[in-house]
Amino acid sequence: MSLSYYFTFSGRPETKAEELVAFLKGVQTEAKRVGFSPTLALDASFDTVERREFARRLTRGLLVQDSRLVGAELPDDAPMQRDSSQDGTCRLMPSSGAVLVVTNE
Repeated sequence: MSLSYYFTFSGRPETKAEELVAFLKGVQTEAKRVGFSPTLALDASFDTVERREFARRLTRGLLVQDSRLVGAELPDDAPMQRDSSQDGTCRLMPSSGAVLVVTNE
């Protein structure tokens, strides 16, 4: 049996990735203290196919709807995921992110 929780948080636009990762490392320390293991805090770059797939598992992306997207073909390596070509929606996927993975094996 498995149980998954996903939380998201955001900082002000001027917040540096290093600050977010430092915050997550503090949360990681607390998670380890209460028995979670393994854990991982990182500044992730989603710059390969495998990493973009990982990003898609982490987030639903930012929903964009625009009539110019109706019927438009998106390149395979586009940083977006198609929702519907009929109503012109897609989801913009992140190119990087501060990530904390906490597990309890």
